[in-house]
Amino acid sequence: MEEIVSPILIYGDHFISQNHINSIKAKYEKNYDFHVLSASESSLEYIESISITQGFFPQPKIVIINDLPNQKAVREFLLDLAGRKNIEYTKIIIWDSSDSIKLDPKTKSPNKTWEEFISNFKSIAGSKVFNCGADFTEKDEDEVISFVKNRFNKYKKEISEDAAKIFINIVSKDRGLIISEIDKLVLSAPVVITNDFIIENAFPSAKEAILFKFNNALDGTYAEAIEMMEQFLESGINENVLAEIMAKKVRWQLIACYYYSKGVMWFDVEKALMNMGKFPSIAWHSNKMSYEQKQKIAEEYETEEGINKYRSRVLGLPEYCFNIKESKKKSKKTQEDPEEKDDIKDGKTKKKVILGKKECLPMPFLATQIVNGLQKSFISPNSSSISSDDLRKRILDRSINTYLFVLGKLKEIRYGDGTKQCLYEMVRSITNKEL
Repeated sequence: MEEIVSPILIYGDHFISQNHINSIKAKYEKNYDFHVLSASESSLEYIESISITQGFFPQPKIVIINDLPNQKAVREFLLDLAGRKNIEYTKIIIWDSSDSIKLDPKTKSPNKTWEEFISNFKSIAGSKVFNCGADFTEKDEDEVISFVKNRFNKYKKEISEDAAKIFINIVSKDRGLIISEIDKLVLSAPVVITNDFIIENAFPSAKEAILFKFNNALDGTYAEAIEMMEQFLESGINENVLAEIMAKKVRWQLIACYYYSKGVMWFDVEKALMNMGKFPSIAWHSNKMSYEQKQKIAEEYETEEGINKYRSRVLGLPEYCFNIKESKKKSKKTQEDPEEKDDIKDGKTKKKVILGKKECLPMPFLATQIVNGLQKSFISPNSSSISSDDLRKRILDRSINTYLFVLGKLKEIRYGDGTKQCLYEMVRSITNKEL
């Protein structure tokens, strides 16, 4: 068997790092004794003892040191241990399982202290470093789409850019979760992966599964929606969660119906829903700006100075109308690492302006689901028997009444009795297709 290299440093995405560890264990467990030690809980003396001590008949062993603290003394100890030449029977693996080596989202590199540690580790003869990467950020859209497509291509599966975007919205931009989910999907995926396949099969492991599945059922019949609701209740989903999903659905429907009543085309209604909740609305809901222009303005207003500019120049409101919290900290070295300093200027942290909770659609294609549901349930069945103007008015009136009714039932569930009966009534109101 090929001998394992030593020392090894593994950091970055937890899932990918864990896969490296599991692979090493599976490959070498028959020939080496494994010792897993915590650099945070075990003393340095104990780690050194386990690493260098040999019995009368030396047995090859692999020492995995994980849970790295952000401490200078520990870093110096690990570099010294990894560089020793008198422990030929021991292989050293250092794994940053506690994510102390944080990667900057922009540069994809660690801070100066850890960068120096990694550089010194690489200078050790025979060493190997596995950088398992950081999570993708919102600005890495092209990069994460390419990553998803290449991962599927690895299994000779083809996925379009649209399907890849849906996959990312469902699974998130977590690198490890993406790999894990793709590895499961390819077992049953067709050669050409469609949007429908992703929506149907990626959701069981996604956090938004309930939202989509229940929303979809509410566009059907009363019986179908009740059956889905009962399944969620039996699996332990709280009544409040289901009630809130229904309240959000009818609120999104109300917004869509309002736009439709004003003569807005359904395609533009969908775009408006996707921009709902984004700050500032004056940009995202403008018909005179391109997406790039909207994004540029939004980035400008994300800063403290930008928000101050927005509320004074656009809203015309003075600063005392807003609660700006400013905290003070002593500009001293941290307890964890005397050489690590907080990013503090003049003894003050940066001001943070609290904008409040924004309600945006968690996934862009939910806007398509809302629009398609309205068209299927109300527009198509009535377009031939009701005039266009009357239909726009009726669907808006129906949406307002449904929203008020569901909101009232949500209030009863939160503060009153008869929870399950309220859920039944909410479902009946939403699935009622009469205008």
